[in-house]
Amino acid sequence: MKYVNAVTIPYFVYTQKFFDIAGTGGDGDFGYVWCGSGSKSGAVMADVGGTHLGEISVRLAEKLSGKPANPRNAAGAPQPPLRFVVFPKSRGQLTWPLAEADIQSIAEELLLGIGGPDVLAMCWSKTE
Repeated sequence: MKYVNAVTIPYFVYTQKFFDIAGTGGDGDFGYVWCGSGSKSGAVMADVGGTHLGEISVRLAEKLSGKPANPRNAAGAPQPPLRFVVFPKSRGQLTWPLAEADIQSIAEELLLGIGGPDVLAMCWSKTE
């Protein structure tokens, strides 16, 4: 992946420190993101940078908040907390660019493969 359009593709960003940890995944890997309001979306890991985990594309912010997003003033930011599940090495042999519908479908399939959202909800309830 060389370039991903933040306005049309739901994606998240790793910090360099997190990216350097073995097993956390890499560019093009699929993930699933939930926010505090209960909304959710499939997404891809598409960039490395910044110093704080949680940076997301405009499109992912809009999908999670249900509102137009503006990175200049944080309008349309999703309600915290954001919870991410990443599927390392899931990028496989896919050809880019992918359509948003493909990203959603693949992410949902991967999520079901580990037991679905209910399994993750149980894990999260144990950490709160």
